[in-house]
Amino acid sequence: MGKRTDNPSAGIFWQDSGVTINRAAFEAKSKEVEHRYESPVIEDAPATAPAPEVALQLPPGKAGEIAQVIYHSAPRPVWEVAIVSALGLLAGVCGRSWLTPTGSGLNVYVVLLARSGIGKETMAEGISLFVKGANRWESNVGTFYDFSDYASGQALIGAISRSPCFTHIASEFGRKLKRMSNPKDSALQELRTVMTKLYAKSGPQSVAGGITYSDEKNNKPILGGAAYSLIGDSTPGTFHQALTDDMMEDGFMSRLTVIEYNGERPRANKNRLTSIPEQSGQWFAGLATQARTLRERDEYQAVDSDAAAWDMLDAFDIECDDAINATDDEARRQMWNRAHLKALRVASLLAVADNHLHPVMTTLHATWAIDLVRRDIAVFTRRLESGDVGEGDQVRESKILTIMKDYLKKPPAIGYKTSEELRVRGIIERSYLQKRTASLPAFSGHPLRATKALDQTLQSLCLSGYIMKCKKEKMFDDFKEHGECYRIMKIP
Repeated sequence: MGKRTDNPSAGIFWQDSGVTINRAAFEAKSKEVEHRYESPVIEDAPATAPAPEVALQLPPGKAGEIAQVIYHSAPRPVWEVAIVSALGLLAGVCGRSWLTPTGSGLNVYVVLLARSGIGKETMAEGISLFVKGANRWESNVGTFYDFSDYASGQALIGAISRSPCFTHIASEFGRKLKRMSNPKDSALQELRTVMTKLYAKSGPQSVAGGITYSDEKNNKPILGGAAYSLIGDSTPGTFHQALTDDMMEDGFMSRLTVIEYNGERPRANKNRLTSIPEQSGQWFAGLATQARTLRERDEYQAVDSDAAAWDMLDAFDIECDDAINATDDEARRQMWNRAHLKALRVASLLAVADNHLHPVMTTLHATWAIDLVRRDIAVFTRRLESGDVGEGDQVRESKILTIMKDYLKKPPAIGYKTSEELRVRGIIERSYLQKRTASLPAFSGHPLRATKALDQTLQSLCLSGYIMKCKKEKMFDDFKEHGECYRIMKIP
């Protein structure tokens, strides 16, 4: 096992398997993190405004320390990945035994969106690192985490009947979500239904239910509540293409908290941690032991809150009410529907991490949790407005207009074989639009299929004056272009 040393003359922070991390370098990196993750002002932001375009800050207190350890252990460190892993780590242990001040369990559903190749696997590796580090003092800590791939709702219910509190680490969750959006995939439709119901079943008065068969030997009863948490990852395109109107209407999407990383692939970490500091292992083992003790006694511990933090969360609750009442758009209503509950659960998790014997939410916890939820809403708002989410005529028009805006800003990838001569003149080829929209659910799910959906959308945009169909003879004479083209007249 690695050894931590506080020898000031040596300046060594951590030694393990020949790897040495210099204390000065570690503290310099920590200061860099603190500077990068300045707390954004959230009180004065209007309810419908996107979150500011600054990086997500580290969580305060012990949760932030967990994220830093996971970050420094990553082959390719990304702060957003480390933060998701830290939240999943805490929820797995704390989800059922501790409660928000309002009596809800602390289970969370968090999804990381990032392009491929940035090191999303660190989410699972970071949790495994802490489990391994705590095993010396608490051998059962691994039961709070599950890396399985559930093929149906029955499989998930079976897992919960064996362990009523755990975090499910779901790699490539976007692909699973895509199957959930297919009404013909009965097994994944059932899984989505079970996940939707379980989100609210973590409190002491809840009954998670179970599965009953004609042969009683196969029954899977669940007595009392169950705290099922999820952390997953996906590429943005796969995730948003899987979203459908019914997912938003049944509340499934409102249960997910999305954290997005838009940065580049980080450089390889040549000096990574391969085990957690001993004091971190002891702390985490103590947390897991307390959770196990409470569960064995069938006891729950409520998180307290100081007055300022409670006022902040109460104001956010009112803001959520106002945002819901301000629109009839079901997708936008769902964005805010469980926003206050999500913030309350995350703030409570942070409080338990800081003091699991007497947890008290502070303004630091509340501020970070509210900011996290605001960012989730901002991500969804941007995707909704760009036509990446949902279905229907308005969604298809928004998507075409977004594609056209991007087309005017910069040339498409070389594989699309578009004409730069046409692009600089504000002319777009129908063939390019067809390639971009053919696999999008809003188009491919149309009753008349993607091609007809595109034709109808282009016709509507022509009637609205956004585009104008070019004369084929003119396009051939001037550009030797045989296909149908449109001149972009205006972009809202």
